[in-house]
Amino acid sequence: MKIAINKQRPLIMLVMIMTLIDLISVIYYKLSVNGMNLLKFDILYVGNLITIFIYGLIFAGLLIKLLRNGSEKSHYRILFLLSLLSFGILILVVLIGNLGLLSSDEYMLGFPAIRLVVTVLLLIKLFLSFYLATFIWSSVIKSDNWNILRSMISAFIACVILFVFAFLYSKKEFRYKVEEGRKYETAVVLGAAVWKKDQPTPLFAARIKKAYELYNEFVVSKILVTGSNAPGELSEAESAQKLLHELGVKSQDIIIENDSRTTIEQLNYLKYEYLPKINTKEVVIITDRFHLARSTEICKFLKIEHLGIASNYDVSLHKLLFYKIKETIALLVFWLYGM
Repeated sequence: MKIAINKQRPLIMLVMIMTLIDLISVIYYKLSVNGMNLLKFDILYVGNLITIFIYGLIFAGLLIKLLRNGSEKSHYRILFLLSLLSFGILILVVLIGNLGLLSSDEYMLGFPAIRLVVTVLLLIKLFLSFYLATFIWSSVIKSDNWNILRSMISAFIACVILFVFAFLYSKKEFRYKVEEGRKYETAVVLGAAVWKKDQPTPLFAARIKKAYELYNEFVVSKILVTGSNAPGELSEAESAQKLLHELGVKSQDIIIENDSRTTIEQLNYLKYEYLPKINTKEVVIITDRFHLARSTEICKFLKIEHLGIASNYDVSLHKLLFYKIKETIALLVFWLYGM
């Protein structure tokens, strides 16, 4: 049987090429910002599986359209513009990070401005990726009836489903316990906010006290404290050091890293700066129970052997929900874009 070739083949091929370039760029960006190369790409990592699934939907739909007759030329122009816009957002994110278009000291809505802007841009990119997929498949399923509004609604629903998956995934039991008699060289306290009087917030203090608890029980012999500072404040690491001194930890057993601003930067420091200097490769990661899932996923991506331990910090239900939503969004952005 003779297969009818679509008259708009050149436009479809152009969209496929742009989508392939976008996929390779996303993978390369995800790896490069975390100090890795393409040879380190792990297809079984959750975020990579999601990325391949989304782009696989786009390619599969385009391939079907390639073998069909019909479709207005304007539809493929829209697809090309959407794929170009999606790729352009990634370029903008790279420029913001490399050219310092936003100062790392600027804050918006209580968050570092550069982090907030990049997160919003990458979420828009995620929506565009789903929009491309649903726009194509609405045409495949409904012949040539390309409904823009229907595709937008479908893309939004797809984003919600992915958010729910990440939310439920983060509820997995990550609050590991130390095996009886097991010893570790280092406990890593991930940084958190410091109040104006250079005191760690209750959330941060709970992480520090959990580290001291493990130190006092001889589970760990050293404590690595991490985190830089917001303008006019003592750095997170120095604030943690101060509290550890007050609790009775020896100065020589405290290691300070006070340049990092995010969890990813802190764990990158651990991977590339600290771990090569010590004898053992497995460490204890200490943070809050709602933050532990994302921290664990970052460690898996970076191939850091670790034991995750949650602090004893407890929050009200509505605050916990807020933190969980915030962490779920951050987990999605890291899964898909390494940020």
